[in-house]
Order: sequence, then C-alpha cells, then structure tokens
Amino acid sequence: MKGGESMQNFIDEYVNWLKSNMSSIQLKNGMTEITTPFLDRNNDYTQIYISEAVSGYKISDAGYTINDLAISGIDILTSARRKQVLKIILNRASIKFDPATNELFLHTLKNPIAVAQSCHRLIQTMLDINDMFYLNIPNVKGLFNEDVKNFFQEKKIYSTRDVSYVGKSGFLHSYDFLLQQNDINPGRLIKLMNVPQKDNFERCVFAWNDIQGLLAQTGDIKKCIVLINDENKTVSDKIIDGFLSYDIEPSLWSEREKYVKKFA
Repeated sequence: MKGGESMQNFIDEYVNWLKSNMSSIQLKNGMTEITTPFLDRNNDYTQIYISEAVSGYKISDAGYTINDLAISGIDILTSARRKQVLKIILNRASIKFDPATNELFLHTLKNPIAVAQSCHRLIQTMLDINDMFYLNIPNVKGLFNEDVKNFFQEKKIYSTRDVSYVGKSGFLHSYDFLLQQNDINPGRLIKLMNVPQKDNFERCVFAWNDIQGLLAQTGDIKKCIVLINDENKTVSDKIIDGFLSYDIEPSLWSEREKYVKKFA
C-alpha cells in the first residue's frame, strides 16, 4: 500500500478501531480499569488502570505483565541479562518499574491528549515485553534482541539501539535498532517481532504508517524492516504479504545471512 491517502486511511481506521473497542469501568478502590482490544499471550484482553496522583494521573498495569510471565516460569528479575533487556524496553518509552509490586507505570497530566498518549505508551510497552520474553519453546535460551545485537556486531553492522518517534497521531512508537544511511542503503528502522501474530502485525503497520511521512520530510530514514523470529515457528504468508502491501520489508531471522548487505 503506497500513497499518503491510503496510509492516512489506515491510521484513521486503526485509531477508530481502538476507540470503539476500548471500554472502562470504575472500580471500588477508585481506580478506572481500561480494557483494550489487544490480546496478550493468554488471549486475554490487555488491561491498564488509571488512578489519581498528586499532580495528575498514574497509569499502571497493576503488576500483571511481570507477574504473569513469572507464573509461566519466565522470571525476568532473577536474570541479569533479562533485567537489562527489560530496562531497555522500559527506558525507550519512559515507563517506570516498581520492584516491590512488579508494577509498570507512568504519571501524566490531567489532559485528555496526554492521558491517551500515556496509555498508548504503557500498552505498547506491555505488549513489547510479552513479545520479547514469552518463548514458546522451553529450550530456546537466547533473547531475540540480544541475538540480533550480537549478529550485527559479528557482521560489523553499525546500529543505534532503541529509538522512538512521535507520529502524526501524537503516539510514540519505538524501534529496536536504527541503521544509519550510507553509500549503499538509506536510513532504516528495525522492528523485531518475536511472536508473528495478527496483533503484532497491526501494531507494526500502524506505527510505520504513522511516522513514515514525517521521517521522509525531516531526515534520511526511508525504510522499515521487520525482523521476524521464525525459529521453531511458522510465519504465515498473510503476515509476509501484509507487510509488503504496507511498504514494510519483512525479513526472516533464519535467512539473516542473505540480508547482510541490506543491513549494512
């Protein structure tokens, strides 16, 4: 899908879909529980909580993300390597972590736009953590983003890790790597996809469509590459073809040696 009008249509439809599929209820403890249309790895709808704070609102996951992974045997906090990856994911969206409660949270002003943008940042961070740490195969030992980092270092592919951009919607979008422009390639953003499923596909498409036009006007970043972890899993043709139709380059991790020149 190319052309500004088509991309804007997708952005509008996506935002409208979010609005029409989000619901909220007031809890007895004074918090507002917001249920989003995004499914987590258990196929449950992702929920966040808003409460009054000293100078605005606190938006939180109530500890669900980290605790749910721990229940499944993925204890992030006992591994120095996993804690470092968690820190990277949190920092790029300015999300805080409370080790006493395992809560992911941030504070925002009592402003509708600020609240919406903050909710988006927290939800995307929760989904990114789920995607990065939930390994369906017990004997998979590596963390995908660490494997990619090591591959880039081995091939002398110079990159900047964890960059973020604000799109036309006002939402913040995070990427795992930025590959700078050179004599061979334009600037490229790399988004890692550890779990190749529909929700993650839609998030990637929305993010790129939201920022692509702005990046074209202000810099040399011309491409988005989604690097998909296909080890011990099947990536559907719908995912691959879908990315191509939205001007995004899908690349399979198992075929990474073929892409060295594209990543250089």
